[in-house]
Amino acid sequence: MAKLTREERKERKVLAKTTAAILKTSARSSKWRVARDSLFKDHKGWFIEVQATISGSERKTTVAARIKPMALDPVFWDIAGTPENAKSPLSFRAFGAWVCGAPTVAEEGIDEGDRSAETIAAKVIAWADAQMNLPLLTADSEAYLDFLRTKGNGYFASHITMQCLMGRFEEARALCQAAIARDDSGGFMQLVGGNLIGFPTMVINWLERNGH
Repeated sequence: MAKLTREERKERKVLAKTTAAILKTSARSSKWRVARDSLFKDHKGWFIEVQATISGSERKTTVAARIKPMALDPVFWDIAGTPENAKSPLSFRAFGAWVCGAPTVAEEGIDEGDRSAETIAAKVIAWADAQMNLPLLTADSEAYLDFLRTKGNGYFASHITMQCLMGRFEEARALCQAAIARDDSGGFMQLVGGNLIGFPTMVINWLERNGH
């Protein structure tokens, strides 16, 4: 594929901004909320985010879907000592620094058609709506936990929090103790009583506070 000229790259940036503006209004009919380059919603107890990326260096638009149980982040925030985050806007679950990461469950490039912002926005919404049929959305908690396990330590906090959400406290404790032994912070650190602790220690402290 031929490289875009400087003028064409500028046009792609304008296209991305225009598409985002159209999405903010046109996605409402499907009950999607829009922030930055993402659509998101609470769908039957699942937080669903669809990120649309319009490339500025080539004629390509990609879409990616991520999901997690709506109940997951509140447990994480309770563990981290920030339960007030549950009152944050829905978009915080996608963009907040202290949230459970949601792995990508589907991703593909979409045909830009006539490359107008209106066409791209319509195709993004159609793709997002189609993700309501993802198998994980009708599966049980065990299936989502298995999905997280396949993603490795990059989603350690989500995996452990899911264990806690499911009441598997001893398994969560054992995994956290193993993480502490290998000096793994689990992706989050906070200062407590003058000491810097990682997420595994936060979990163990939370388990003790709650009698688990």
